[in-house]
Amino acid sequence: MRVRRLTAGLAATLLLPLGACTGGDSEADPTEPTSAETPTPTTTKRDGPTLPPEAQGDNEAAAKAFVTFYFELISDAMVTGDTSRLSEFSSPECTTCGSYVALIDETYSEGGRYVTRGWSVEATAAVGNTGEQHHFALRTLQRRRILLDEHGDEVDVSRREVTPMRIILQPSLDSWKVIRLDIVR
Repeated sequence: MRVRRLTAGLAATLLLPLGACTGGDSEADPTEPTSAETPTPTTTKRDGPTLPPEAQGDNEAAAKAFVTFYFELISDAMVTGDTSRLSEFSSPECTTCGSYVALIDETYSEGGRYVTRGWSVEATAAVGNTGEQHHFALRTLQRRRILLDEHGDEVDVSRREVTPMRIILQPSLDSWKVIRLDIVR
């Protein structure tokens, strides 16, 4: 099954364990999901996370609020398999964003799914602006993630990790687009 082959790409691209990261131990955290918690992928169109009013505008505060929202979109897409909203707020030039969307789409199209409470931003620091673009350094929490195949069998488990990242945003209509997202080594 192709979901098994996706494991290597997923680990390398989505949830890369980093030597510089400080993460939880490999034991399950009581607040983290187990493979017994297997949500059913969404089969009907739904809205997912809503862009908060504080993320609308073109200033630094709005950009920071958008970053939190964007990571909610990543988490929602991993759990539901619906990447439409994630794609909507990702620029075509963001190759990492496109990789996340492609891996999630492929996993769900092959019958696989993820069990996770997703990603969140623990800290955001502005590291400069160039023109309209806003650059931030992030400390993200990538919670334990279980990859299940089409039979509901565990294929891969990634432990909880704190991961440094950087993100570059550009204003787009009443919101933002992610034009770059990188794991910092």
